[in-house]
Amino acid sequence: MKVMVTGATGFIGKKLIQELLNKDFELSSILRNKVDHLPNDIQQFVIGDFAKYANYSNKLTSVNCVIHLTGKAHVIDKNKASVLNEFRLINTDFTLSLARQAAAVGVSRFIFLSSIRVNGNQNIKPFLESDTPNPQEPYAISKYEAEQGLFKLAKETDMEVVIIRPPLVYGVNAPGNFGRLMSWVSKKYPMPLPLGLVGNSRSLVAIDNLVDFIVTCVTHKNAANEVFLISDREDLSTTQLLRKIAKAFGKKVFLLPVPVGLMIFMAGLLGRRADAIRLFSSLRVDSSKAKDLLDWDPKITMDEQLLKIAKAQKINVNVGNLSCQPMKRFFDFSLAVFLIFVLWFFIIISAILVKITSKGNALYWSDRVGINNKIFKMPKFRSMLIDTPAVATHLLDNPDAYLSPIGGFLRSTSLDELPQLLSVLKGDMSFVGPRPALFNQDDLITLRTKKGVDKLLPGITGWAQVNGRDELSIPDKVILDVEYLNHQSFWFDMKILWMTFLKVIKRDGVSH
Repeated sequence: MKVMVTGATGFIGKKLIQELLNKDFELSSILRNKVDHLPNDIQQFVIGDFAKYANYSNKLTSVNCVIHLTGKAHVIDKNKASVLNEFRLINTDFTLSLARQAAAVGVSRFIFLSSIRVNGNQNIKPFLESDTPNPQEPYAISKYEAEQGLFKLAKETDMEVVIIRPPLVYGVNAPGNFGRLMSWVSKKYPMPLPLGLVGNSRSLVAIDNLVDFIVTCVTHKNAANEVFLISDREDLSTTQLLRKIAKAFGKKVFLLPVPVGLMIFMAGLLGRRADAIRLFSSLRVDSSKAKDLLDWDPKITMDEQLLKIAKAQKINVNVGNLSCQPMKRFFDFSLAVFLIFVLWFFIIISAILVKITSKGNALYWSDRVGINNKIFKMPKFRSMLIDTPAVATHLLDNPDAYLSPIGGFLRSTSLDELPQLLSVLKGDMSFVGPRPALFNQDDLITLRTKKGVDKLLPGITGWAQVNGRDELSIPDKVILDVEYLNHQSFWFDMKILWMTFLKVIKRDGVSH
């Protein structure tokens, strides 16, 4: 049987193609760019950017089943209409274009990975497949529109459709919030978190279980034209989840008993109220339909999956890396606490000035690339207007035109960097290391990965920062990053911090 998988290079796709190959399926995949890390048994069709009107028919010939994992999960532009259109391009338009062409050439089944958010963002009773969909944000709306189009196509053609709406998927190298939790727990000395009183209840699905269910849906006759909600059938609170993760890693974690209402209020002050509500609310699913209709049960328990993650994470840790050494972590944490205590007045005044001089939140949270290329949220005082494109400043045609009234001052004095003390406390950053790349700086990320710089914890300042900052080209920055990688020491860090202090005093090296 021949199966085409889209999104084969993603978190779920990598695990899925390995399972399909183990079961002797013949595989192909359509990709934006050719990749070297896929198994040789997979036929790659390189198409560039996914487009609504592209012709995929010749790539679908003789395919029996398409498993469509490709999707867009994040859009930086916060204009709601624009966001929905951006999501629709991939999640709706591309999906339906691919499905129509698949039906036209005789593909018998199309499996679409949707999202539990189609049902809603929170609940009291577990969601069922029969519940009326209630998508509340552009991402979920675009997924639901794709589902509707697929079922309409199924009625008009002989192609069968299977919709899977998973909750949070976790596993080795999981992205998003779960990946951040794993990163926190796996640290030598995890920072205490104020999550000791979170009494919500959430469903999750282990990647091993999701992949097993997808493979089941490829051939099971009862899966045709059905919607499925999938989980591990082990609902638990955020507090319970953190303790389970810590147990898998053999760690003790400190969860402070802070009231949830207070945390939501504080998150609102930082412009993150919606994220906090999503984190602390309940979201459960009833996956009994999969058992009743397909006789499917989870193949792995949550504890077993967490142990697999912990084992893989321990293997991947570079214990010789200075970023993982407890002395550096102790120094970072202590200095961050000290500086917050000393600079609290400047932090508060900066936040007020940003808020009253331009629209938007005082803090801007950007997706940045951390150690081992894991994405984390990095805060800065917002120095640009809220409609500024999410690209590196030097790529803007006229950067000064996007500066807020006090943005230039914040940048030249480096006051915009003060909120990154929170990232240091959390352990996402160090004081000294390569500056974290934006999530879409592919050229910088690729070159750093090739040179091993991705193994370093990113820093507020670094060797490249004190040797040119904005004036350096990407190759020159990476050369300096490699120098730091090869000559790490406590005294080298002290030298860089002293040079940074002098640069800040002189306002040297900042072009935007």
